Amino acid sequence: MTVLRQNSLGIFLDKKAAHRAQERRGSYRQNIKTLVYIFSLVVTGLCSGVYSTNAQVNVTPGSFAAVILATEPANLKGYWKCDETSGTTLADSSGNSEDLTITGAINTNYWLGETGEQGTCFRTDGVAGYASRNDSVIPSLDNTNFTLFALFKGGTDFGSASALAISSSLTDNDRAHIGEFPTTSQASAQARGHSSVMASSFSGGTAFDGNWHSVAFRRNGTAFELFVDGTRVASTTAILSTGSTCNRTSLMHLLFTGTTPYAEGSIQHAAIWNTALSDSEIMAIQTARNINPTPTPTPGSFAAVILATESANLQGYWKCGETSGTTLADSSGNSKDLTIMERSTPITGWARAASRAHASEPME
Repeated sequence: MTVLRQNSLGIFLDKKAAHRAQERRGSYRQNIKTLVYIFSLVVTGLCSGVYSTNAQVNVTPGSFAAVILATEPANLKGYWKCDETSGTTLADSSGNSEDLTITGAINTNYWLGETGEQGTCFRTDGVAGYASRNDSVIPSLDNTNFTLFALFKGGTDFGSASALAISSSLTDNDRAHIGEFPTTSQASAQARGHSSVMASSFSGGTAFDGNWHSVAFRRNGTAFELFVDGTRVASTTAILSTGSTCNRTSLMHLLFTGTTPYAEGSIQHAAIWNTALSDSEIMAIQTARNINPTPTPTPGSFAAVILATESANLQGYWKCGETSGTTLADSSGNSKDLTIMERSTPITGWARAASRAHASEPME
């Protein structure tokens, strides 16, 4: 048995053939970093709490989509993530094959693959870009409850009150839609059956200020409510006339007999249900936005949690983020830097990390 003494952290290994050292040095260094990282977490004594926080940070953008897909799935008639990076189609993720066809020239009238809040988004120019299909995911508004939802980003020049819409190409009526209340930062909503009731849109909240916001429009009987970021901001009542027939579904432009502007801004995660979601369901979708907004939190956020955890008792913390050199810096403030020890043999069997203190560790 050999007894070794080290002033810095060392990894002591069984002797092997020296000629194998160079070809496996890369994995050896990585294993050292892994061991020291585990050691740093053990020193904090609070690994479980830190890891639960990190688990939330690392959830993928798909988690937001999963919440939408799990919300009244039998009544989800269309769901467009708008996460395509090329092509002329926005795929429907509801399972109903209600894909939308993009109109306009790519990188002129519309853009794909740009960073959104939850993954990538679909952006249009306010001149000619939009997406649509020649039928409606809700064929008629007659006695039909619904919920329209989308994430929008735009300013007061967004320009469209109908950025997510079902409508009819044959009339000014038979439609429901959400978007911007013209030239303001407010969200707006409107629905009409087979008459001019409701004559005008209603609006509220702050949804078009250059940041991402969620907008939801719910019909429950004669009650119509508008939500921004999960909070009810406006409501009205109306009795919609029956006899409606809808034959268009669109994003960023309304298709009906009149002339309407095109939206200038971005959209993602647009969804339409043929039921009135509950307050709690709308809030659950809003809460899911906080799971992993894009861009994701920086690695420093994890370090900040460790540094804020029992900071007076944190004796050593090594991020192991170095890209060169032979030192792993201590971030605890106690100057307990570690020296990387290279040996002529790769890691085999097991290794033991000795403490930085002047102590001896045997190696069997």
